Amino acid sequence: MSACTHYQVEMAVVPSGHFSTSVVEPYNAVFSAHESLMNSDCALFFDNESLYNMLSRKLSMHSPSYKDINRMISQVSNHRL
Repeated sequence: MSACTHYQVEMAVVPSGHFSTSVVEPYNAVFSAHESLMNSDCALFFDNESLYNMLSRKLSMHSPSYKDINRMISQVSNHRL
C-alpha cells in the first residue's frame, strides 16, 4: 500500500494595466503572488493581457470576455501529459 501524496497547486491571473478596473489591482497581485509562493507547492501565474491577446489574435475572437479567458485557463490547467 503506497502513501497518497497531496500537492497544493494555486493559479492566479496577474492584472494588466490596460484592463485594470481598480488602482490597487497591481498591489493586490504582488501580495497574492508572495502568499501563493510561500503557501503552495506549485503556483501558476497567468498574464491577463497575454491571454486576451492570444484569444483575439491567434483564435480570431474579436472581443474575448472574462468567460473566454477563464475557459482558456481551465483548459490549460487541466491538460494532462
